[in-house]
Amino acid sequence: PSKGDVLVGEVPLRKIGVEKFGDCACWVASDGPIIAGSVTDNLRSIRTTQAESADLGTILSRAGCDQAVNSLQDGLATVISANDDRLGAEMCFRLGLARAMTIQKPIVVIEEPTSNGDAQIE
Repeated sequence: PSKGDVLVGEVPLRKIGVEKFGDCACWVASDGPIIAGSVTDNLRSIRTTQAESADLGTILSRAGCDQAVNSLQDGLATVISANDDRLGAEMCFRLGLARAMTIQKPIVVIEEPTSNGDAQIE
């Protein structure tokens, strides 16, 4: 767009500033990066007080991946990696969404939310 404002609440983003916006927002990548470790490690990879105390079962349910995680051999304790054949693009994206929910920021920016062909997210 050539004109207009991005608003946070009713305040233009340019008045808030990038640094302060980062304090109240997080970003979910369309490719949902996965670290080598357990599902829990992935969800709590952003070290914050909120992430440590988050109810992972509720968060997985809200992100729509609780059934898929529970179907893994060791559930939340299952070790996964970036090239894990058990995880498709949709699952990686949903784990990224769940990771964002653990840090409890009021704004979540989602990169290409429809890129993985997930009708529920759309």
